Amino acid sequence: MADLKRADRTGLWKMFRLVMWLFLTGGLLWVGGLSNDLSEEWRKHRQEKAQLDLRHQQRGYVGIGPGRSESGPERFVREEDGKVWLWSKRGQSSRGWFDVTLCRYPVAEFSYRMPLFRGVDVPVLVGVGHRMLDRIPDQEPVIGVQLGQSQCAYPEMVLRRVVVVNDVLDGIPIVVLFVPSPWDQMVAVYRREGVDSVPVFDLTGYVYENKPVLVERDTEHLWYPDDRSKSLIRISGSSENKSFILVSHGERTTWGEWTRTHSETRLLVGADRGSLPSLRRPKFSEN
Repeated sequence: MADLKRADRTGLWKMFRLVMWLFLTGGLLWVGGLSNDLSEEWRKHRQEKAQLDLRHQQRGYVGIGPGRSESGPERFVREEDGKVWLWSKRGQSSRGWFDVTLCRYPVAEFSYRMPLFRGVDVPVLVGVGHRMLDRIPDQEPVIGVQLGQSQCAYPEMVLRRVVVVNDVLDGIPIVVLFVPSPWDQMVAVYRREGVDSVPVFDLTGYVYENKPVLVERDTEHLWYPDDRSKSLIRISGSSENKSFILVSHGERTTWGEWTRTHSETRLLVGADRGSLPSLRRPKFSEN
């Protein structure tokens, strides 16, 4: 009788081990399948994102694509230790906040509109006859600018997205700024005035009275297109006045019309994001 009970216990123990083995094996197979499913989902997500970026990128223009999206904090302005701080996008300030203690404009009235595209630091410019221009139709709307003997055209649909282009025209650093308005003067071209270095501007994402607030990359100072002085002025940091003066609103036309009257013109065809090491500001390709 005792042997029979012992045999029953042994059989039950073997059955229990078999059930546990089947359970663990099935669990491992399920986890493995789940892992494969997650990997497949992640792969699909990356493909969808790449396709989305490709759709957002301006066709025919190098390096004109969406930047990193950031929604920002709940409160964009804070005060601490007697200073006023304005939240900044990643990589635009060393602390993640702009010091706007001495700002001459009411930062509390700034509104944040997340920019989809990045401004152009280093423009890629080519002359008439370049093979890249085969992609640009004659009816393409452009903003033509001439300073001295230098001529350049900026595609309107690119300006609408990047908003700000840092360039050099006639040997003078300029800033081409797109400011949406119901009038034809949607573009303002500023040249350096009383500025020792050559600032490079980018979008902060902030807007004041429907005009963009820019940031100077090296100093983290904020700049703003001021209608009263007709200049791009520094509004934060040192109280010393620094500005780029307004020199042109450009000419709204088409690429075909512009080239008929400006045979030496160049055209903005993209932005050097580091993938075009042979092109450096203000150098441009002629072939």
